[in-house]
Amino acid sequence: MQHRGARSLTEMAEQHGEGWAISVAAGFVAERRVATGGWPGTVSEARARAHGVMRAWEDANSACPAPGSSEPRAAHTPRAKRFSASELDDLAQALYRSARVAWLARCGRDIED
Repeated sequence: MQHRGARSLTEMAEQHGEGWAISVAAGFVAERRVATGGWPGTVSEARARAHGVMRAWEDANSACPAPGSSEPRAAHTPRAKRFSASELDDLAQALYRSARVAWLARCGRDIED
């Protein structure tokens, strides 16, 4: 991703992906199910979560001062940046990969590899 800020969109997506995997595993435990095997999440779910990551990134960056200014960035730019479909797909893929890696590290192995 080309966007920069306090944290990049990709970094935020990776962090959210790890959190997603931990949350799903905790849900399995709460339901007394075994959290093992392949990652149960889908790219469609990741795409839906990517919208939340974009909003969180916008919120985090609107609080940062604009370059050369002491005023918050929000005073200089519109609140809602338009993200392209390609940016959304890239973000969803980063989020999905991060969740899958975190899940497999904690809960199982990838039977597809």
